[in-house]
Amino acid sequence: MTVSYGNVLAGAAAADVTLALGGHVDAAYVLPLGEPRAVVYPDDEEGVADLAQVLSAQLPGPALAAHVRDSQVLVLGAYRDGELLDAYNSQPGFGSDGPVGGDVKAYTQLGLTGVDLPGLEQALRGGFASAEERHAAVLRALGLPVAPLRFGYRAIRAGDIPPELADKFRPVGSVAPR
Repeated sequence: MTVSYGNVLAGAAAADVTLALGGHVDAAYVLPLGEPRAVVYPDDEEGVADLAQVLSAQLPGPALAAHVRDSQVLVLGAYRDGELLDAYNSQPGFGSDGPVGGDVKAYTQLGLTGVDLPGLEQALRGGFASAEERHAAVLRALGLPVAPLRFGYRAIRAGDIPPELADKFRPVGSVAPR
């Protein structure tokens, strides 16, 4: 079974992120992830790069977009102040000679502490059986928790999420209670 998901790690409090989403998503979930960070799971999982750019421009912190396609491709976008710091694609064109992007120094500008640069380089360039495994390695190298960042909107809707997170999501847009 192949897996696809997309999310955005925003460098701002969940309440601020929720407010900033207005008009930019039809539906999403927001998960507080240790202030000042929150994860956004938009219904448009393929549009996470555009959303990360908008959030990084509107909020005081950076944003990291992640999109896994069919367990084959990991696409990352690192943004600060609305500007793209790095665009990474593990397999542009499905089967090219190798990844594009992946400037490890760009990820040090995301305000994360304890980034393992050699580990990040290995995660971006090394061989992995799946894009999910590569994404997990990137997250570990960035010093981020893996579990809340390895799924997207569809998994939340289906209830296919870590049980300890089930009651922590804030619905936004059409999924919000009226």
